[in-house]
Amino acid sequence: MLKLIGLFSAVLAFGPFTSLLDFLLGGSTELIMDRKKIADIDELDVDSYKTFSYPRPADPARYPGQYLAATLVRLDNGEYRAYNTVCTHLQCIAQYKSEGKSFVEKGEQELECPCHGSIFSSNTGFPIAGPAFMLKLGGLPEIQIEIAEDGIYAIGLVGEIGIGRSWD
Repeated sequence: MLKLIGLFSAVLAFGPFTSLLDFLLGGSTELIMDRKKIADIDELDVDSYKTFSYPRPADPARYPGQYLAATLVRLDNGEYRAYNTVCTHLQCIAQYKSEGKSFVEKGEQELECPCHGSIFSSNTGFPIAGPAFMLKLGGLPEIQIEIAEDGIYAIGLVGEIGIGRSWD
């Protein structure tokens, strides 16, 4: 009986740490870069955006979904860009901003982090203001896209989620 009580006490004491231990010791945090349709060709007007989720985790139970947040932007010149929107400063989710733009030159579309105000260029994905810029942190990971007759597809990721891309 004493062994049973000891086992029960151990489960209660270490129970909260089992998910962390499980994450550290097993399971896959691998991200799968499937070709995924993210928009129809005529879906986005110039200076507009669409949010989506990409890439796909190998094991959804082991990878927080908010870290897969992404935004497809159609720039003023008609070109498309897509980024994982986890801020490289403190991993909040940056949001597209075109109305009431807060920075840089006219025509600059932005992704702005609501937590501490880091601002990323929609054209390049690199920080242009705020803590991510001042600390010389990397640009948002770029989602590679393919434009086909039947839509716009995400096909890969350049950079590391939450850390970004290098300035090189």
